[in-house]
Amino acid sequence: MKGAGAFPSLKRMNVIWVGVGEGWSQVELIFEQTEKLLHQVGFSRETRPFNPHITIARVRSGRKRDEIASFLGHLAEESFGTFNAEHVRLKQSVLSPSGPRYSTLFEIGAQK
Repeated sequence: MKGAGAFPSLKRMNVIWVGVGEGWSQVELIFEQTEKLLHQVGFSRETRPFNPHITIARVRSGRKRDEIASFLGHLAEESFGTFNAEHVRLKQSVLSPSGPRYSTLFEIGAQK
């Protein structure tokens, strides 16, 4: 895991993330294969650039955004270590006034 940032940007953050460093190409391959299969069953292709990451927080309005942006700016090149994924889950996120609700649509275990 390497680097941290926010979507859509540090100035207008809604999501805080930690990026994928080593293993980026493997994650991209999983994304491409998943997108291809989903497109075959009627889902639209993603139009945004691929940015492999782990969401670590959602930011609500008025939550010290300037301080958070400054902190994240210092972490842009920081390394956070590694881990091995034991499975991949396709998640659905439904945003509601009480917060996001997540459900697992599909799961596959890693091949050993």
